[in-house]
Amino acid sequence: MEIPKKRVCALVRCLNGMQHPKINFQVTLDPDRVWPNTKLIRFGGWSGDKGGMSDELCGWMNLDEWEIVAILGDIADDGVTVITSLE
Repeated sequence: MEIPKKRVCALVRCLNGMQHPKINFQVTLDPDRVWPNTKLIRFGGWSGDKGGMSDELCGWMNLDEWEIVAILGDIADDGVTVITSLE
């Protein structure tokens, strides 16, 4: 999975069989949450961090095991509001 250059709200699907392939999860894709020089991304929030608090997954995930189904919108500066385009 390639992470967008800005923080977005997206639907993702697991490719490795750990989850049913028809189940989509809403998560925050944030380039600042990719562990440097690895293929790991953090989903969900953690203590003192409001980013990703509404994610349906939590923890460090391997980018190669997930695919983006849809981008739902950009995440505003407040870290919570999703700005969608109605085009």
